[in-house]
Amino acid sequence: EQQTAGKGRLDRKWISVPNKGVFVTFIIRPDLEIEDFSKLTLTAGVAITKCFEKFYSLSLQLKWPNDIYFGGKKLGGILTQAGDLLADDPFVVIGVGLNVDQSEDDFSGELKEKATSLRLISDNKFIKTELIEKLTKCIYEEISMVINVGFAACFDSWKKRDMLFGKKIELVSKENQKINGLAIGINSDGILLIQDENGVKHE
Repeated sequence: EQQTAGKGRLDRKWISVPNKGVFVTFIIRPDLEIEDFSKLTLTAGVAITKCFEKFYSLSLQLKWPNDIYFGGKKLGGILTQAGDLLADDPFVVIGVGLNVDQSEDDFSGELKEKATSLRLISDNKFIKTELIEKLTKCIYEEISMVINVGFAACFDSWKKRDMLFGKKIELVSKENQKINGLAIGINSDGILLIQDENGVKHE
């Protein structure tokens, strides 16, 4: 129920209020090509949103690549890291953090405008052990699906929950160039696409 050294993407610090959140780690040894391991971040995001839709009638959104949002405010995040890729059975660690019981007073400063919790957005009573069980079931089901049939259906589901689609953003390209344009979803590899003012697509 608390992280003392939580971190997010790019080693950013994850702030954890004691006894107010759910923080769970999954160790997965998926029957996938190693180059597909990074796609499991998006897979987990889809699984989490499906879980809340199915069990709590809550429609959440996803911000590429690993954030979970509701009403324009961050509800949680996902961090995926690969283990020893040279091992006989390489694994992936998927960490999930969700704000559950925070009140508005638990968010200080600018976080009041940027973060939210399940308590603030829903009248549901969230029992953390039950929530973890449901999340675990949904995540393993979604991963099993992509192992069996590929990522296409999962990525279609992700696109339906994409909070950046059609918004102006700035992207640093593979060539390390800053590009401004409209977010237009993800490609078949799960990479964010942006279209500049000349209609050129970048990733």
